[in-house]
Amino acid sequence: MKLVVSKDIDKKVINDICNQLNISDDVIYQLQKSEETGSLVKIIGEIFEWHSLLKIALTAFMIEITREAAKDVYKNKVIILQTLKNSAVKPLKNIVKLIKRTKKECPTNTRIVICLPILDEIIGTELNISDEAEIIIAWKLANYFYKADQIKNFEIEYMRNSKYPMGKVYVEVNEDGSILLQWFNKNDVGIQEKTIK
Repeated sequence: MKLVVSKDIDKKVINDICNQLNISDDVIYQLQKSEETGSLVKIIGEIFEWHSLLKIALTAFMIEITREAAKDVYKNKVIILQTLKNSAVKPLKNIVKLIKRTKKECPTNTRIVICLPILDEIIGTELNISDEAEIIIAWKLANYFYKADQIKNFEIEYMRNSKYPMGKVYVEVNEDGSILLQWFNKNDVGIQEKTIK
């Protein structure tokens, strides 16, 4: 795993993230183009790294949510909160707590980004965590990582069949747990979308 931060992120925050996620690579400092772009904390991890850290927790979380037929995060907050108390889900809950702690200790305009370097780590496939609520963060992370292989397969297939390279892919996790992928298409100069269920 790698950590990319803007220069204004406190060393204590950087050390906390590196310790919690066992990041041993040197931290990469990204220059801010202006005050308007805000601060940045980006955690880049290969799918296998996230899965080795969270595989059992993701499976336990998704099985429990599915068993309870909790297909909508907002209607099933109680079920999700109960699921987070399950000891098998503790690794996921620890990452949620790390993100919440990071958000609290960073400047208010800080973007927290979880990146899968599917095509490469510069472009990446990025989930921006702007939420404050623990259950929403858990919902988004669980669905993002649980469907990471499907996301990767789609992106590879798209690149194989397209004559234009795929740009940075932005991820939204919908209320129903589906994943909305968005990227800029250079061919028709527009935004392309794909939903993964």
